[in-house]
Parts: sequence; C-alpha cells; structure tokens
Amino acid sequence: MQMQQAPVIADMSSNTHTPGLSFNSATKEQLVIILKGSRIKAATIDKLIQNRPYNSISEMFSILKFTPFARKAIQTKLDSDQVFL
Repeated sequence: MQMQQAPVIADMSSNTHTPGLSFNSATKEQLVIILKGSRIKAATIDKLIQNRPYNSISEMFSILKFTPFARKAIQTKLDSDQVFL
C-alpha cells in the first residue's frame, strides 16, 4: 500500500513584498525622489506634507489641485506599488 502525501500548501508568511512610500509618512526628500518627473514642484510637496494625513487619494488630489499630468504620474506610481496612501 502506497502512502499518500499531504498536499503542499504555500507558505504565505514568507511573502517579502513591501509597498513603496506612503504619502502620509514619507519625508520631503523621499517624496522629491519618488515624484521626480511628475512636474510637482517643491512648494506643492511642502503643501502635501502640511495637509497630512489624507483619507484617500482623491482627497489628496482635490486638496492639492494636481494637474491631469501630475495625477496620471501619481496614478502610475500607485499602480506599480511605488507609493501608497
């Protein structure tokens, strides 16, 4: 009689995925680096920091009045897990 082996269950505790930077806790220097190429100026990053915490990305977009280009650049970074709220 051949013994059946127990099914192998993936060990999810070893998941090493770490999200990117949080808009609610990143330093100014970190935000400058991650937002490079988004056309968001240092003064707007200062305003982003002053108005924290944000409850949603849409709230942050509304408060900071980002241009469509900046919104798209940020959304791309959100979609690729480079940043999160």
